[in-house]
Amino acid sequence: MARTHRTALSLSFAIATLACAATAQNCWYAPDNTPTVGTCNVFPWGQSSSRYQTLMTQDDLGNRVTLFRALAFAGCGSGTFTAQRILIRFAYFQGTTLGTDFNQNLGAAPVTMLNATNFSWSYTANTFSDLKLTGTFPYTPSRGHLLVDIEFEGATGGGACHRDVRQRVYANNWTGSPPQNGTSNFGALKMRVSDGNPCMTGAFTNYGKACGPGPLAIAGSGTPTINTTATIQMSKGKASSAGGYFLGLQRLNIDLTSAGMTNCTLNTDLLLILPVAFDGAGLATAAQIPIPADNSLVGAILNWSGFNLDVAANPRGITTADGLEMKISN
Repeated sequence: MARTHRTALSLSFAIATLACAATAQNCWYAPDNTPTVGTCNVFPWGQSSSRYQTLMTQDDLGNRVTLFRALAFAGCGSGTFTAQRILIRFAYFQGTTLGTDFNQNLGAAPVTMLNATNFSWSYTANTFSDLKLTGTFPYTPSRGHLLVDIEFEGATGGGACHRDVRQRVYANNWTGSPPQNGTSNFGALKMRVSDGNPCMTGAFTNYGKACGPGPLAIAGSGTPTINTTATIQMSKGKASSAGGYFLGLQRLNIDLTSAGMTNCTLNTDLLLILPVAFDGAGLATAAQIPIPADNSLVGAILNWSGFNLDVAANPRGITTADGLEMKISN
């Protein structure tokens, strides 16, 4: 039964991709959202002056049209970075590899996200800490990847941040103006871009009404994030019976009394029904939900519910569970 559930659920995420117009996702990461993992590196924030460029890909950004108003890095320690001058610009970049010429990478139409003097940024260890940007970048994936360009001088108080193995181009500890060309290697820092609001997190949330002697209940466990497996399970059903899980995209609130299911409610539309068995304690076989490592699913919302066959419960012999919203994050 578990194998049947996993096969069917791979189809459910194709449906979820089509439903991403309902997304509420507002934070995007390169390469992932784990601020405690990764070698610590002092480029650029531990330097007195630096120019630094790196990319976030279209896939990193979910191939979504969105707005960026904030940029964050994951410090290895805590402190306050200060700079006499700082300039941060975002731009589109076509291609997969940065050259060593900063201005050629940046192109002709960068957007200034921050241009400040006497700047300070407080950062916290093992947490994505936002810099205080003042600009807005409207991102359209068909135009390319996102290039992040950072330039500062007269800096103190910075330190190491967690890095990954992505490309960076940098020039450190110059005086006056940065050089035209930098050094390229693969130690770019982990980053987060967002719309400036608190980041949405993956979660299960119950809603609606249930019916039956129990009444029939549904619950989720684990955090529904991409590249993980979450679990849903019904309980308080009839012992040694049958039923099924419902999967839908829209919440419903349809009274089923007129259909012979007294005080029961249909809590979601029915795009998929997964048969399930209930054991001697009225506990359904759990459904394992593999969530692919696909940023296009980030922000998708799926709704779950279910039913149980119980001939003694009402004239129709069917009870329904409450609803369970599953919100996917990255």
